[in-house]
Order: sequence, then C-alpha cells, then structure tokens
Amino acid sequence: MHFRYTERQLYSGQLSGSHDFNQNRTNINWTAGYSMTHNNEPDYRRIRTFNSLVDNSSTYYTQVNSTASQADAGRFYSTLDENAFMLSGNLEQEIVKLSETRKLTMRIGFYTETKKRTFDARWLAYTKSRTDKFDNDLLLLPIDQIFSQNNFNDSTGFKITEGTNGTDSYTADNQLSAVYVGSTWPVTDKLNVSGGVRFEANQLILESSDNNGKPLKIENPVNSLLPSINISYNVSEKSLLRLAYAKTLNRPEFREIAPFAYYDFVFNNVLFGNTALETPSIDNFDLRWENYPSAGELISFGIFYKSFTNPIEQYFKPGAGSGGTRNFIFKNAPTAYSTGLELEVRKSLEPIFKAGFFSMLSVGMNASYIYSRVQLGDEAVGQKNPES
Repeated sequence: MHFRYTERQLYSGQLSGSHDFNQNRTNINWTAGYSMTHNNEPDYRRIRTFNSLVDNSSTYYTQVNSTASQADAGRFYSTLDENAFMLSGNLEQEIVKLSETRKLTMRIGFYTETKKRTFDARWLAYTKSRTDKFDNDLLLLPIDQIFSQNNFNDSTGFKITEGTNGTDSYTADNQLSAVYVGSTWPVTDKLNVSGGVRFEANQLILESSDNNGKPLKIENPVNSLLPSINISYNVSEKSLLRLAYAKTLNRPEFREIAPFAYYDFVFNNVLFGNTALETPSIDNFDLRWENYPSAGELISFGIFYKSFTNPIEQYFKPGAGSGGTRNFIFKNAPTAYSTGLELEVRKSLEPIFKAGFFSMLSVGMNASYIYSRVQLGDEAVGQKNPES
C-alpha cells in the first residue's frame, strides 16, 4: 500500500522569426526557447503487509525490518528542478535558378542548447529498535495506529532510521552545440535530391557522491557526425516515391546516467542509473509512397527500418535486493532493430459539405505495425536471450 502526492510544473515557450532578402532568394529564420520542469514529491509513504501461507492464516502483519529498506514502511521525499535554454538559426540561399520550378539551394545553420538539473532526495524507514526485545504484536495493529507516538521507544518498539545515501542527490549539466550544411538539388522535373551533414558536440557533466560521501563527477563528451539524404521521384502530378536515410542519436537521460536508485512500489523493484552509459546511435531507413488527391488530402504508405547500436535497456541485477525486491540497472545492449509499416490517410470534408463550417474540416487516420527486437548479449541474466 502506498500514499502518494506528486506536484508537477511544466513550461515551454519559443520566440521565432523569419526574414527574406535579395528578392526572396535568401531566407533567414531563427528560434529562441526556454523550458522549465519542476517535480516535487513531498511525502511518498509506503508499507507492505503479509500473511502466512503455511497455516492459511487470515491475519496480516506489517513488514518492518531491522535496517532501513526502501521497500518497507518508509517515507520518501524528492524535488527536481530543470531549466533548458535553446537558440537556433538557419540560412537558406538560392544558388542558381534551373527553371521556373527548379532551384538549387544551400542551407547552413546552428543549434545550441543548455540544460541544467538539480535533484535532491531523502528517504527514511520505520525499523525495529531491537530485534531481540521487539513486541511483534505491534505488527498486527491497523495502519492508522501502528506508528503512533506511543509505539516508539529504544527497546520493544519502533525507531526511525535514515536511509539516504550520497547518490540520492545530484546536479547535472548538458551543453549541446551543433552546425549543419545541406542542399536541395532538383535534378529533373521529377527527381529531387536533398541532404546534408550535421556535426554535434555534446558535453554532459554530472556531480554527485558515492555511498561513502566521496564526491563523484562524471564527464561525458561526445562528438558526432550525422549524415542524411532524401530522394523523391514524382511518379505523377499527384503522387511521389520517397527514399530517405538519416543517422540520429539517443542521448542518455540524466536519470539513466545518475548513480541514483529509485524504488518502484508498483513493480517492487529498484532501478539504478549507470554512470558508464554510452550514447546510442540509430540508422534510419524509410521508403514511402505519397499521394495527394486534392489540396489538403493525403494517402501515404511507407515501410521503415531502424538499426540501433548500443541501445539503452534495463538489465536485471542478480543476487541483489531483499524481501522479494528485484533490482535493475540501465545498460547498453549490443544491438537492436525495429521495422514496420505505416499508413496515413487525410480526407477533406469539402466534397460532402459544399459550404459552411464542416466544409473547412478534414478527417485523418494513421496506423502502424511495428516489429522490434533487442540483442541483450551475455550480460542478460533471467531475461530472454539472445533476443527479447
């Protein structure tokens, strides 16, 4: 049983602008943004009860340990504050006009983002003052009576034990800087090629402490070169085929890389962060047929394939945990892939309702079939292997 209240605040805002010069042959656009996240868990209370399966007893006992446990008879407090600032700019320049409908263009741009997080947690547990003198009849009391003030003493009753570790608080900083260059080349009236390359420099710094209070600092600089290409062919005036490839990244979240252990009451497990996580990369392939019956209408069918290198997964930690608790940790799996089909349809209501409000509406639907597999490798214990 658990009693929980969580307060969350989110804010996200952007200011953007677009400017045309040189008889619309030059376009500059920019975006500045700020986002804020606040999460407060002022008093997460949890308790477990059990009964004997041997004598088929209907009496339930409250689980209280002699040492502090995140799973049993405890209280948890945490606050999280995160602020993120971003700025991007793009320049698109027409290089040469090949025909009335075809223009060779070049694009250059930048993106920068700064993200800062502060996380503090504290947890306490109700424990037995002395196991040799403890009054076990206290464990039979109702929840609203068991931890009353009269039941706390240094011999037969309870005491409150601090369980907070050095890893229960951390500060994190992430600085991302990126530049890109790209081009759009209409080879013919039917064939169009666009692509480019993006360079990213990402620096993550996380500071915490180990369980002995010794300062712990993690620095994880990653530089990446990310190409992309998109080839489209106009089969007719209203339909086209599109083939695309892009390399992308999936950076570890602060929560995944911080050396913090969080108890999940619902699943009865403790999830640990991993300071040694690597940044996964993804190769994305996409083949799509698009048809535009009329303005505002679309029929699209596509197939895709994504290949993941070092994807982040949850691994079971054998030999750890107590009272049935299972421990898991974030780790990089060797490989994974995801493939599937996508269908999207958008239909205008104008042919049905010739005028009026409904004639300005459209209806849409999309459906996907996705098949994914992860290669967990030899480190997986108690999980389906090699694929799950």
